Amino acid sequence: MVMLRLLLLVMLPLNQISGASEDATREILSLIETGNKAFDRSDYSQCEKAFFDAANLSSHNKMFGLELQAQFGLLKVYTSQKKYKLAESLCFDQMKKIKTRGGELHRLVEVMVELGIVKTEEGKLIEAESILNKARLLAEKNDIGTSFKSQPLVALAALNVQKNQFSKAAALDERALEMVESNNFDFINRAATVECLAEIYEKLGKKQRLEELFKDTIQNYETNNKNEQLGIARIYGDYGTLLSKSDRLQEAEEYYQKAIAVFDKFNDFGVRSTSCRKNYANLLRSQNRRDEAQQIEEVLIRAAIRQKILQERGGQ
Repeated sequence: MVMLRLLLLVMLPLNQISGASEDATREILSLIETGNKAFDRSDYSQCEKAFFDAANLSSHNKMFGLELQAQFGLLKVYTSQKKYKLAESLCFDQMKKIKTRGGELHRLVEVMVELGIVKTEEGKLIEAESILNKARLLAEKNDIGTSFKSQPLVALAALNVQKNQFSKAAALDERALEMVESNNFDFINRAATVECLAEIYEKLGKKQRLEELFKDTIQNYETNNKNEQLGIARIYGDYGTLLSKSDRLQEAEEYYQKAIAVFDKFNDFGVRSTSCRKNYANLLRSQNRRDEAQQIEEVLIRAAIRQKILQERGGQ
């Protein structure tokens, strides 16, 4: 899904949220994290409640940046459940607030991009392209930072994937990558853009360029990022899969293990984590290492049981 690939939120550190109460900020961020974890296990009821509570608490404390992040979480929920009218209405409400506040063009670009993504998911590609091109022009004409300037390009690339125009999509994503590469510490947007490009280059059969992307991203991360981030686990896992498909099994195993180590630190058993673990188990079985593969599969079974229990409790 386009929405799931493209939620490029720029998370603000605590010390950059002006006028924010640190306790309230931590509570809001905790709710957003709860919402994201519930979303990963498809627990949309708990997910929606967490994001809704985070948005209300942000609004009460006049933390507009965090309110927007929480509402973007709600957009994920609505779009995944095909509640497009709700998603569109939320986008229009956000744009109205931004225009009333004035002077926050980067926020306006973000919301226009999200609206374009919703329209793309809805299959209204002409409307989506028009909105995204307006967002692109607004971003290009104003000094709003490379992370925000890159977002319309990535969304337009995803739209072109929907139209099976993969070469055009790759060119847009490559341009977006050039932008985010100018900031070595913007790993969140860099990783998300690389993930989008990886999907395109796999379809185009450009394995060499795909491997270059993974290697460069991993080197950049390991050089410039002191704190582990969940995005690197997805990159490690995707690179492991690429190596496995090329019968470079020893290298693939190394990156699967790196990915799982990060997933475990975040206690993450979402879709991408589960896929990575299954791929590693399959690699082990292909080498007749059945006991090791079974250990991974048992971990997945226990995680699935825990998630089912959490869903059932959330529905009570």
